[in-house]
Amino acid sequence: MRGMDFERRRQRDDELYEKFAKHLEREKKGEFVAIGLDGQVLVGKDRVRLLREALEKFGRGNFALRKIGHRSVLKWR
Repeated sequence: MRGMDFERRRQRDDELYEKFAKHLEREKKGEFVAIGLDGQVLVGKDRVRLLREALEKFGRGNFALRKIGHRSVLKWR
């Protein structure tokens, strides 16, 4: 069940990025973006600061966080 929830969340986040933030790749590549479920975006260079701002503005679980121009924010090792 958890894997299914993760997959659904990843798909939702991909769709939010494609619809509301992909256009930022030309000018903001390498910066971070938080995308609210309603399409509002926050952009910043500091992912920790942006995460805090997104949590405050959108609430936990109500946004996607990505590095602009990259598939994901974090790299697991």
